[in-house]
Amino acid sequence: NTSIKISDMVNDPNLARIEVTSISDNSVVSVTPLRDATSNQIYDLQVNAIGAGTATIHVISQYDGYEKDIVVTSTVAMESFELSETEIEIDKGSEYTVIPIYTPSDTTEDRTITWTNTDASVASINGNNVITGLNPGTTIFTGVLTNGKQVQLTVTVNEQIHLTSFVVSNSSISLNPNDSWELAVQYNPYNTTDNKFVTWTSSDESVATVVDGIITGVGEGQATITGSLENGMEITTLVNIVNEQIVRKKGDLNHNGNLDINDVIIALRKIFGYLPADSKDLSIGDVTGDEEIGLADVIKMLKYYFGYIDSLD
Repeated sequence: NTSIKISDMVNDPNLARIEVTSISDNSVVSVTPLRDATSNQIYDLQVNAIGAGTATIHVISQYDGYEKDIVVTSTVAMESFELSETEIEIDKGSEYTVIPIYTPSDTTEDRTITWTNTDASVASINGNNVITGLNPGTTIFTGVLTNGKQVQLTVTVNEQIHLTSFVVSNSSISLNPNDSWELAVQYNPYNTTDNKFVTWTSSDESVATVVDGIITGVGEGQATITGSLENGMEITTLVNIVNEQIVRKKGDLNHNGNLDINDVIIALRKIFGYLPADSKDLSIGDVTGDEEIGLADVIKMLKYYFGYIDSLD
């Protein structure tokens, strides 16, 4: 998108009244003859940049047939330089590839990034822009191009906390057809950095199905619900589907027929929004009769569990 005269590019007195005989790549440049307003003779050529690349313009003088090849390189200036993210968190020992973004994307300027690091003990970066977490902490990477443009990336490295076990709130439950129950998963340690995503399967979907930990009764029978983690750990819950009305005890939020500490944990998770509280759970977990599952219900459930009161009624 710029233009220049041949006379400004090449200092050659033999190039008078020249004309173009060929252009090696018309996608890179075009040439416009500049004519004298009086004589209409060509006194110069204007070279117009079209796209990035290199092209050879072959010219000839109309005076004496003098010929010359003029090599023209057309470049695309870089307008901006940034990264896809300015802050990341990675685990110790893990890697993250930095993605630089150049505008325009077809810029011909040098894209080599020189990186500096405020704390090389926390993380490193290689020539392929791959960051490796070395030790817990935070460091700031600064990337500079030869044209002076620069970016910064804040990297926080966390200590890896591996999962040792995980359990489900119910080892067995009984449901009627069309009833649902959401399994609560507890991880040990709770702050593990491992992937916590659970893949759920049912041994018999004609008895019970499971989606995202929510079990739904289908038909009478028995099925095993299995939850699997990426690291290979598994947990199971035995589901009994019966065609009779199941009467659940007050406070029995985990469907095991008794009030135990797991019911208290489930109530707390519902209070703090980690589990949904549906109408069926409300009728069971609301042991104080105030039409909600709250801390007062948890306190009463604990009093019953530890024997301070004889009944939840």
